[in-house]
Amino acid sequence: MSLVPRHPFLRTQALNRVFDNTAASYKFFWFLSVLELSRTSHGQLSLQEIFVEMAAQAWHPVNLFRLNFDTKDADEKCVDQLQGVLREIAAKEAELSDGLRPNSSLMEIRVRLQRYVRELGFLGDLVPMRFLSPFINGRIPKGTPRHRINKEIIRIVDELKVGEDAAPYHFTPGRESVVLHPEWQAFFVAHAAILRGFVEIGLVRFLQAKNPMVPGLADKLRMPMERDLGRARSFWEQANQAHLAQHSVPLTNLYTGRPLDGSFAVDHFMPWSYVAHDYIWNTVPTDQSTNSSKGDRIPRVSRYVASLAGLHHFALRSAVKRPASGRADYQLLSDHMALLRLSGPALLELSVEDLCARMTDTLKALEDHAPVEFELFHGS
Repeated sequence: MSLVPRHPFLRTQALNRVFDNTAASYKFFWFLSVLELSRTSHGQLSLQEIFVEMAAQAWHPVNLFRLNFDTKDADEKCVDQLQGVLREIAAKEAELSDGLRPNSSLMEIRVRLQRYVRELGFLGDLVPMRFLSPFINGRIPKGTPRHRINKEIIRIVDELKVGEDAAPYHFTPGRESVVLHPEWQAFFVAHAAILRGFVEIGLVRFLQAKNPMVPGLADKLRMPMERDLGRARSFWEQANQAHLAQHSVPLTNLYTGRPLDGSFAVDHFMPWSYVAHDYIWNTVPTDQSTNSSKGDRIPRVSRYVASLAGLHHFALRSAVKRPASGRADYQLLSDHMALLRLSGPALLELSVEDLCARMTDTLKALEDHAPVEFELFHGS
């Protein structure tokens, strides 16, 4: 099935094949970068600016969400070096007071990565040429040595740069830049959203094979524009008020065992950078200092799940709105209902032991399959 829009004469069917037999992540980030830079380019893109944009587009998947890109060949050598290079850069930046952080903005990342152009130079070895392979199918002479293929691709796309067989770009004489074909550039700009979706579908499939048990891959391709803990805060504020009314003390901090104060933080039990969602069943109230010290580390489920389930068991009952007339409102229970596949009334009938068992199933699976890059949290 063709995912790329048709064009009266551009060979868009070839564009549909650019990710066939992809062994590394480079082509995906190359095309994402060309699409992004095409919007403001006058037609020529330096390879250095494309490499910086590639690294910037890959920064959050690698350093914030800790996704694995790496593949080994038959000789146990890394096929995909981008992950390793970006983590090395992140380690250097972490030592600087004004350095990049895993959750830095895309604009900050783009600016800062210009210092690392030399480290990113390996991206020019294959991908700028091999991306164009579907556009020159059958034109490379048979028997061409492997080390000559890049030069043949450069020669052929230069010969085809005018006319209906033109590839999306050709190279400047020094191979320091690519020159976008005007019709292809206009096509990229006009269909940017669709084409980005085409790339991301391929990238998610690629990453799924490398990260088979990681949840929410489609939400980890880029930093989300905004996160919403408003519902979770309402859920826990109502629970805390109910606990004060019934027991004259606030809820207990899950990690320290001490009573919460009025300005508690809402923590993701399994870190947001791992699960990439704000579902209430994965949240818990804690104090600001504990929230900061825990960071994005993974807590031991066996140590905390009984107390976590107890907090949720109490909070679920205080989150139901019961008007004087009419049906009860289970809106704040919807995340738990979806997770456990229960109606509101059935959810409230669960004992704390049953709730604990069901939460354990979900949270233990997440703990067991967390990428090794996530450190463990052993408590405050």
